[in-house]
Amino acid sequence: MRILWALPYLPWPTTSGGKTREYHLLRNLAARGHRITLLVQSKNALDDSARSALEPWLERLIVIDRRPLLSLRTLLAVAFAPAPMLASVNGYAPKLEKIFEQLLEEDWDIIQLQHTYFFQPFERVLKRSGKPFVLTEHNVESDLGAASYDRLPRWANAFAVYDRWRYRRWETRVFRQTGELIAVTEDDAKVLSRLSGRATSYVVNSVDCAYYASVHADRNSHRLLFIGNYEYGPNIDAIEWALDEIMPLVWAQAPAVRFAIGGFGLPEAWRERWPDPRIEWLGFVPDLRVLQASASMFFAPLRQGGGSKLKTLEAMAAGLPVVTTAQGVSGLSVTNGEHYLGSEDASGLATLIIEYTDKPLRLDQIGEAGRVYVRARHDWSVSAAQLEVIYTRFSLPKQGFGVAPYDHPVRRLMHTPRWAAPLDSVHRLPDRLRFEGMFLPGALRDAGVQIYFANINMGLPLGRKPADMRYVLQLHDLFQITQHNSHGSRLKARIYRLTDYLSIAWSLKVADQIWVPSQFTANEVARLFPKVKGKLRVVPLLVEGFKGEPADISQLRMPLRYWLCVGTREPRKNIKWFVDAWQTARMQFVDTPELVLVGGDDPLTEAQRQLPGLHVLSGLSDAELHAVYQNAERLWQPSRSEGFGLPVIEALNTGTPVAVATGSSLDEIAPPDSPRFSPVDSGNLIRLMGTLSHAPEEDPAVAREWTERYQLKAFCERVHATLEELR
Repeated sequence: MRILWALPYLPWPTTSGGKTREYHLLRNLAARGHRITLLVQSKNALDDSARSALEPWLERLIVIDRRPLLSLRTLLAVAFAPAPMLASVNGYAPKLEKIFEQLLEEDWDIIQLQHTYFFQPFERVLKRSGKPFVLTEHNVESDLGAASYDRLPRWANAFAVYDRWRYRRWETRVFRQTGELIAVTEDDAKVLSRLSGRATSYVVNSVDCAYYASVHADRNSHRLLFIGNYEYGPNIDAIEWALDEIMPLVWAQAPAVRFAIGGFGLPEAWRERWPDPRIEWLGFVPDLRVLQASASMFFAPLRQGGGSKLKTLEAMAAGLPVVTTAQGVSGLSVTNGEHYLGSEDASGLATLIIEYTDKPLRLDQIGEAGRVYVRARHDWSVSAAQLEVIYTRFSLPKQGFGVAPYDHPVRRLMHTPRWAAPLDSVHRLPDRLRFEGMFLPGALRDAGVQIYFANINMGLPLGRKPADMRYVLQLHDLFQITQHNSHGSRLKARIYRLTDYLSIAWSLKVADQIWVPSQFTANEVARLFPKVKGKLRVVPLLVEGFKGEPADISQLRMPLRYWLCVGTREPRKNIKWFVDAWQTARMQFVDTPELVLVGGDDPLTEAQRQLPGLHVLSGLSDAELHAVYQNAERLWQPSRSEGFGLPVIEALNTGTPVAVATGSSLDEIAPPDSPRFSPVDSGNLIRLMGTLSHAPEEDPAVAREWTERYQLKAFCERVHATLEELR
């Protein structure tokens, strides 16, 4: 794949967890054959070390300087822009936007962005191009902001509240435009899914396990180690908590314990604030293995943050026992007391350090369990494979528009609104109006749809149609407004009937074409809505027949001879009337076959359900239904009204002859020589049953030949001709 990858920092040197993640994912994806262009806006200049570390893995490396933090543009944006502070610092960059726009003129399989706070320079260009993108969010930034805002002076509290509000709005805005959202832990994915209203994947943080395999901790050193990037608020909080509250408790009982603190951006003021000689201020160390080998435990008293902690994973990969909080192992499937030692308060953490300082064998067990866990679950090759799967899935186009619960796989296959809803809720009036009016028009526009097929039999959309989009309404029938439908009460039925009428009327007006499956439905639409007659096109349904072989249905104990009815629940299916006629025919004509109903016996009376020779089936697989059709002597379709009549074509596809009621689409789709009967004349039907009960067997090849007009070739020709009219 050709991948355009954008970052708000150089991923080398790996002075933070985020940089480490980016570097190793880039390296592993490149090793798997992907061609990557890396676009970076960095506050630090590109030096020879970074260039030599990155260029071997990249097709192109483009680095742009970020403007100074205290520039006038940044200060004005922080104060007045709709984007929050962090997004303003990294955004409003005309040069970056221009280069990104030029890059988008090329063909990319994947556009990969990192962090919602780095989205602003790309928003306008992406909207204009209509190209989908992948966004990875390393933390839930609107929650993480507390770690930064807590460090502001008290007089700035009002700004902190305002900026957190801005970030929540900004997150929503970015998530709404994202094609695929990725988190770094399963827990974060659940939170982001709830915030974004879309299924969120996750790609775990990992470690280069081979790099740390040779490290062996010094269990007798009595030396604790912490590594972090001190431009990151949660790491600052961890050190301040450790030195203000935890270490004094440790030193009161174990004065020989030392605390080594390393990492990028170590504040100079800390040396003066905590001058204790047992604290070792190390700063940034390029090779962590030296420090890890000289420590007995890794101590990470983290109270804030998100994602999974690379510092913790690196310590575990080196076999270093970890003493930490639940936050320190967030996103990891580890057990306290087995893979790490954990507590949530200062005294508990101090007790663990004091107790285990003199238990080297127990520390060995904890360290080795952590190392085994990381090797199995968190090597960078695992993460790269996870990301590759997401990219492959993302490259497949979304096939439609619908609703789904959070985390449901449908959200990856279709365009869905942010809010969660059951799969079938679009049939409920409030959800339907919200979907059609609030979501669908904008979603169609944002997706760049040229022709929209509304294939739900209710009329979509209610909202304004995008001006440059052609809208084809596929209307199967008008039974919502022409048939009596039970909704629990007469008032509710009237409300639904009126709503359906208005919805369909509006959609018929807005539509450029109206596709109906039969001339019968076309006539009904023209009768009720004469002004749309010129938009009507008859496009029969595609019915390809059953794909596989029929199943063995011996376990169903089917009768030797039987007639068949498929689809029996609705009143218009006329099943109760038909069963009465069949019962009479059975009494008058001894050769009348037994009757099999597929779909349920809800319309029948209790007496009818007990009739000898009547069999009711439901919940059949396609292969079982195939066999039931194939073994039937005849399919009967007694409906008073049908928009198409799918069971008729399915039966004919298997070579089974049919008999159909007159007065609906069944007149069109059944072969001209098929027996017909009035759906209200019982006497005529009974006489026909008597005749057909001993009729000679019909040629199945003739039935199958008739169905060719409903198969793929004929369907494609009809659709093509109809779409050509929209040019």
